[in-house]
Amino acid sequence: MERAVRELWAESRDLLGLHSPDDAAVPRAGMPPTPLAFLRDHVSPGRPLLLSSAATQHWPAASLWPTDSYLADALRSTQVDFSTAVRLIRGSDPGSGLVAYAQQQDDCLRGEYAAVAGDVDAHVPWASEALGCLPEAVNLWIGSASSQTSFHKDHYDNIYVVVSGEKAFPPIAPHRAPPPLRPRLPRRPLRRGAGRARS
Repeated sequence: MERAVRELWAESRDLLGLHSPDDAAVPRAGMPPTPLAFLRDHVSPGRPLLLSSAATQHWPAASLWPTDSYLADALRSTQVDFSTAVRLIRGSDPGSGLVAYAQQQDDCLRGEYAAVAGDVDAHVPWASEALGCLPEAVNLWIGSASSQTSFHKDHYDNIYVVVSGEKAFPPIAPHRAPPPLRPRLPRRPLRRGAGRARS
């Protein structure tokens, strides 16, 4: 069975034109691709893309969210005590057993955190056109250098934007590693100056 799976993996790579490990490297671009190029070169083959921050530099969030008090002040009226949450996140200490990380996967930016949703574009036009729809959910994750996400597979196409700081993760296309999909890969830091990624 393992031999058959490896052959299928190799044939899939051939079909997608990924004949060498170098072909599987995550491409980087300074500007967004056209919707057609994004669909053809990234969405259809499941190939990640890293874009520079130039694509989101016009967002008010790029200058507002990194400040010490903006999010805490803007989100003061939410169900969550956001000032306390931000203080816990910034004070995270793995040695003490406390690593705080704020995240929801329920369209929270347009729901509970709607007060700051206007700080970013409502959607990414070239991606929305390529995918043929507007985003089903827009979420906000906030963490510190100690925050970690477990290895997982997203079942949806994602546009991941780093507004402040960095998030290190290995964007892996489905064709990149043979099963089991738990390869040991170097983490790639994604910084505000480095752009956005699709995984």
